[in-house]
Amino acid sequence: MPPTLFRSPRTLGDEIVVTGFTTADGKAHLPVFFAEVKRPGFAEFLRQQHLPAEVTVVERNGLLAFGPMDAIAGFAASLDTPSGAFQNTPFYTRIDESYKNGVGLLLSADLAGLGPQHALAAGGARYFIAEEKEVNHQMEARAAIGFDGSRTGMAAWLADPSPMGTLDYVSPEATVVTAFVVKSPTAIVDGLVGLQNHNVAASAEKSLGDLREHTGVDIRNDFAKALGSEFSLSLDGSAIPVPSWKLVAEVYDPVKMQAALTKFAEAYSRETVKAGNLPLRISQEVFEGRTYYMIAGGDGSPLTEAHYTFADGYMIAAPTRALIARALQVKIGRASITHSAAFVALLPRDHYNNFSALIYQNLGTTLAPIISLFGGMVPQNRGSAGMMQSLSNMKSTLIAAYGEPDRISIATSGNLMGMSLSNLITGNLQNAIPFTQFMGTRDRAPAFK
Repeated sequence: MPPTLFRSPRTLGDEIVVTGFTTADGKAHLPVFFAEVKRPGFAEFLRQQHLPAEVTVVERNGLLAFGPMDAIAGFAASLDTPSGAFQNTPFYTRIDESYKNGVGLLLSADLAGLGPQHALAAGGARYFIAEEKEVNHQMEARAAIGFDGSRTGMAAWLADPSPMGTLDYVSPEATVVTAFVVKSPTAIVDGLVGLQNHNVAASAEKSLGDLREHTGVDIRNDFAKALGSEFSLSLDGSAIPVPSWKLVAEVYDPVKMQAALTKFAEAYSRETVKAGNLPLRISQEVFEGRTYYMIAGGDGSPLTEAHYTFADGYMIAAPTRALIARALQVKIGRASITHSAAFVALLPRDHYNNFSALIYQNLGTTLAPIISLFGGMVPQNRGSAGMMQSLSNMKSTLIAAYGEPDRISIATSGNLMGMSLSNLITGNLQNAIPFTQFMGTRDRAPAFK
């Protein structure tokens, strides 16, 4: 039988579930695949596919399940008499929330079942949910890590969704943009030295102490307190010969920030001179009524230059003063990337007007001329030609993150969950179900045709 039988609504139900579970003795069992059977024959079809001996297929009460023998042994009873206990768990409540909003592909995990020793579970994370569905003829993907109560630890550093003024300085021509909002830079410093991992906390406290001793800068009081909560880093212009990076950070106290940066630069110069190198070049000048600062390497290379200024509560830094001037013009003219039709078209369709963090890339416009320039140097074969073509035609993407009271969510347009689940529903069983990896057998592969 052709693999279209797997996806045919006349054979199996519309929903296919892949699940794993942990028994009372702590042994994990996965994966078990099961679905409603609408027409007989699929169980026999599976048995004819030369599955590994460890894979078992059972069909009961209109439901079919297949997977590792020991997993099926523990799961098959639920096909006869569903216990209903799962419906009373917080995990089920969160899954049901996704179903009510409509799902296409759904991946969910109860992190608490992994035990407190797991990194995410130890941080208070309760569950992981990832989903993908079509909205207005466009694929959208979302994922969330939920917590028992309010977010704590590092997860609490991300602020609630709020306007990002740093993006007002980024032009629509930017090819890479990262931006985020934190609750408090000082809280991050305090959190590092107060981590439950005493080794990490002690190391962080020692590093801060050494830095204070060598530079005279107290990171918490002289640096973090001068900062606001918004930050962005972008590639906003040419990538060669000097990458047009742009750093924008909210600054509450420009005087304190400038004093701290000067101390850092002077301390570095002292150390590098001791090592026999040239000192940093440090300067400032007033141009058209605005003070610009520069910290650059002593070798004169433009790759080591950093220029910056303060404006309207923000510090704008870039490799050249011209790039900073351009950023200020973008802000004044309200011509930033947030007004770009291409950028707006990628925004997730949800109830949020703001983000806690975002990552945006439009690398196709940057890579295409580079690939055209250097493409002749790459060996011409089918694989390399396909890769170069894919890179030059790379589609723009935007991933948004939201710091909610009890979870961190991310959303994007496109396929966030990878191709395995897509392969599963299109009948490509070999790529969708890697039985040999699950079984730990490398010498046998299922012959799915």
